[in-house]
Amino acid sequence: MFRASSCGAVIDVRRTGEMIGLKMDLMDMRPVDLAGLLGVSVQAVYKWTSGTSLPSLDNLVLLSSVLETPIDDLIVRKTFQPAEQDLYVEEDIDPAFRGILFQELFYFGSPAPRQEPADVFKYAVI
Repeated sequence: MFRASSCGAVIDVRRTGEMIGLKMDLMDMRPVDLAGLLGVSVQAVYKWTSGTSLPSLDNLVLLSSVLETPIDDLIVRKTFQPAEQDLYVEEDIDPAFRGILFQELFYFGSPAPRQEPADVFKYAVI
């Protein structure tokens, strides 16, 4: 079964900051302008765009509105790479649960594979 703790943080802070900065550039918006619109400090905006920290959920909603961009386009997810100790060989997996496991593996932000589920399960995340 998939464990969220096995992949650590899900949001790529650095790339999310780059995306916020890119959207600001496209709108010709300076950090001081954005800070004034959101009611936050200029330092907070610099921390977001440099990838030092993430905006709060409230600020993400406001950013989405101000930058005229869906929240999903602002947030960049990390790609999950399972650690070797988190892998089981296919033979260890009960065939009755392969379909459920397949759905869980690819629900977590990964693109759906092109192969059929039976071809994908050489390894599975626990």
